[in-house]
Amino acid sequence: MAGDKRLVGWLKSILDEFQALPETLEPVILVGATSRPELLDNSLRRPGRFDIEVEMPIPTPADRRLILDEALKTLGVKHTLEEKQIVQLADSAHGFTGADLKHLCRMALLTSDNELTGGDGYSQTLTFAKLSASLRLTKPSIMREISLENPKVFWTDIGGLHALRHLLEETVVWPVKHPQAFTRMGIEPPRGILMYGPPGCCKTMIGKALATESGLNFFSIKGPELFSKWVGESERAIREMFRKARAAAPSILFFDEIDALAAERGQTQSAVGDRVLAQLLTEIDGVEKLSQVAIIAATNRPDIVDKALLRPGRLDSMVYVPLPDLPTRKEIFEIHAKRMPLPVENETERGQFISELADKSHGYTGAEVAAICQKAGLIALGESLQADTVTREHFLEAFDRVKPRIGEEMIAFYEEFSSRAEELKRKK
Repeated sequence: MAGDKRLVGWLKSILDEFQALPETLEPVILVGATSRPELLDNSLRRPGRFDIEVEMPIPTPADRRLILDEALKTLGVKHTLEEKQIVQLADSAHGFTGADLKHLCRMALLTSDNELTGGDGYSQTLTFAKLSASLRLTKPSIMREISLENPKVFWTDIGGLHALRHLLEETVVWPVKHPQAFTRMGIEPPRGILMYGPPGCCKTMIGKALATESGLNFFSIKGPELFSKWVGESERAIREMFRKARAAAPSILFFDEIDALAAERGQTQSAVGDRVLAQLLTEIDGVEKLSQVAIIAATNRPDIVDKALLRPGRLDSMVYVPLPDLPTRKEIFEIHAKRMPLPVENETERGQFISELADKSHGYTGAEVAAICQKAGLIALGESLQADTVTREHFLEAFDRVKPRIGEEMIAFYEEFSSRAEELKRKK
């Protein structure tokens, strides 16, 4: 706007006049502050005007401990926190600014005692339990736009896949909790993992469980949501996403349906996809180091993902998530049927009943196994809203209604792709 240009010109002339003031006068220092430096006129940022730029980063764990100490003093309330508990809270408050930590303390004061201990009423004494409860409910400012609230999904909610869990621990959790071990060995932590396999095999659920169990800041991105019809906006969205992940480190970037975002170059008619992929590759291993940011990606179409994204240093590991085998299906039935009233009298009969269901579910995905349990319960309620047992007949009818949708051709495709990937890894 013309008014904005006149205002900027007026400010620039004032800054230039400061340079011409006699040295005998008292010095004048102009300090400016902004949270959007990219919107400033570049002519204001040259030497002679705003000469020095100082970035105020997200507080480190040591900074957060000092801020918490100061916040507790400023509030002027009693607390029962020990030094080690303050350190533990500071280490867990990833991405929290000073204002966020002060807000956390205020919210903890509003937590009633009976919410935590069954007590009566409120107490003006801050406890570790109150602050921990508020920490779980409070999001840092930098995460409010695109972050996903930590989902309440745990490893115990996922059957099998123990090798994949261990790999995710190595890639994501170890570099954050044991950085000195990597420094001692002189190695860089793995950058990321690509999970691929048939639909319904818990790839997205694994990402949610990892976010819950690790306690790290979690950014969930669906591939298509980053595309915009405006030129340059898609690339800007990629840059902004990685900028926030770096600021909120240690953090996890989870890309669901990565094939929509990183399809092989030249395979689409639009040049937007190629530019977005180029921006993504630049952010992963560009000039600015991606420190303490783990990348987890999931796809059902690994064959169309650009090969440049799969080289070492980017998505270091490719993991095939197959259809659940018999022990895994048994675990999944146990998880989803543990609260269902089954027609059994003891644990032995329960184990036999679950084993029969697992034997019958060959070729089913984890999502389809969960759907069978859900459908069996609905069938029982359909017969009578006063039903108190889900019988074998209900499960058999559920099997008739829920059929496996992953055919032999699709399984052969994934197994062939997995074999080629393993062979290529051995050659390297």
